[in-house]
Amino acid sequence: AVAFTGDAAAQKGSSGGVVINPANKEALGIIFGVSDIGPIGDRTLYALTYERINTIVMNEFGTSFLDYVAGIVH
Repeated sequence: AVAFTGDAAAQKGSSGGVVINPANKEALGIIFGVSDIGPIGDRTLYALTYERINTIVMNEFGTSFLDYVAGIVH
């Protein structure tokens, strides 16, 4: 998991959103929680990286996250 402080996205309702790396515009992970105490600039946003999500799915189901999701869609 990663955490960011002082981001405008750090508000209720952000869970499920995507965290983007501003340097290369690639998706880093999915937001799962936000501290909601104090002004937005003081709040912390928490996200699971796609690498960690892939590791969890691989350990639980024996396949990659992308293959797991593709199996659900089909």
